[in-house]
Amino acid sequence: MRKDIDFYTGLKEIKVKPPVSPAVIVLSILILLSSVVLALGFNGINILNQVVYNEAEAVHRYLTNADNQAVAQDTLKKQAIEGLYSQYAGITGKAYGDYLTLPYLDSAAYKKITAAMPADMKFLSYTATNGSIEISCECKKETSPADFVNALKKTDLFVEVIYNGYSVNDEGKVIFIITCRQTPGK
Repeated sequence: MRKDIDFYTGLKEIKVKPPVSPAVIVLSILILLSSVVLALGFNGINILNQVVYNEAEAVHRYLTNADNQAVAQDTLKKQAIEGLYSQYAGITGKAYGDYLTLPYLDSAAYKKITAAMPADMKFLSYTATNGSIEISCECKKETSPADFVNALKKTDLFVEVIYNGYSVNDEGKVIFIITCRQTPGK
């Protein structure tokens, strides 16, 4: 005897699941891919972090090495010395350049000026700029500045001699300044 198997009753009891929407499939794939990308990204960041840490550690070891510190100190000293030398060279170069460009009193002019000075007068300093000479002097008598100005006017060195008076210092000495405009070519 043969018995037929009836599948129909079993199929009735099984409930059919509705088909999955394509949007749900795409969303599931996107979530899965995002998880993979995030996992790889975190792993990449961790690797990069380790590389940076290793480099920082190598720099720290280099800087804390006693031999390297001595070399660094020597280098800093050399740089400081070179900087000071450079400043010195700049200052002296400028001073020498200024010295070369400033007008000066030659020995003949200096002799004429000092010959015009009264006996009680002392030559303190002079500055020469753009054809003018400013002479600073000290003397004992109050009439000596006027005598000096008159004597300078008689020389051929100056076109104009300007005297604006004098002052007396604490020691009783007469201090004055005379401005002289040089004769061209003298």
